[in-house]
Amino acid sequence: MWIKFCGATRPEDAVAVVQAGADALGLNFFPGSKRYVAPEHARGLAEAARAAVNSSQEAAGSPQLAQGCLIVGVFVNAEPAHIRDTVHCVGLDAVQLHGDETVEEVREIRRLLPQTLLIRALRASGDRLPELLAEIEQLQSSGAVDALLLDAFVPGHFGGTGARLESAVFTACQQQTSLPLILAGGLDPENVAAAVRIFQPFGVDAAGGVENQPGHKNAGKMRVFVDAAWTGCTGTPVRQVLRRMPPPRL
Repeated sequence: MWIKFCGATRPEDAVAVVQAGADALGLNFFPGSKRYVAPEHARGLAEAARAAVNSSQEAAGSPQLAQGCLIVGVFVNAEPAHIRDTVHCVGLDAVQLHGDETVEEVREIRRLLPQTLLIRALRASGDRLPELLAEIEQLQSSGAVDALLLDAFVPGHFGGTGARLESAVFTACQQQTSLPLILAGGLDPENVAAAVRIFQPFGVDAAGGVENQPGHKNAGKMRVFVDAAWTGCTGTPVRQVLRRMPPPRL
């Protein structure tokens, strides 16, 4: 089970994401988002997260923290050159495209960033399923992306709404691709275990469900979320599982 917490805006939250045992920290570079961070500020958040990883690796009996934590930049309809420059400025490990980027634009970003993991986020709904499946087929054929993230479609919004995805839509997408599928939208510590059992995703992504307010994470909620996600995946509490098996990496 791969777990990402998105939208941290403070160094203490970046540290808390790592300490909760997450596999990835998402930083939002969409100026229209209430969780937006400028690249210069994001660089400090990334440094705080990596320092927390280094500290955790020195701590005895912390296998869940030893895998590190990917720093993922979330972009919406940004120019490929701007994305490249931000990756280099912040030191991002991965890019998540969460806008209306075409397959051709995705290919261009892959060309500019051949060593950076690339996640394509798609807003999904039953009404838009035929177009969604066609886009997934094109993305897989392109070879330009490493994983797909499915979020519930809400008109006029690019994610972060808390809306939940229909299970039938997610299942149809699973049948369409061999790419890892990450589930997002409305996940919180109370519902993530059931969502993992029902959807059986590669990973899960949460923002508002583990916050006190937009951009301010709740450390306790994130720890409970991680345990619940792994329990939904295996039926066994996370820390017992991780003594035997590290979390998968993208």
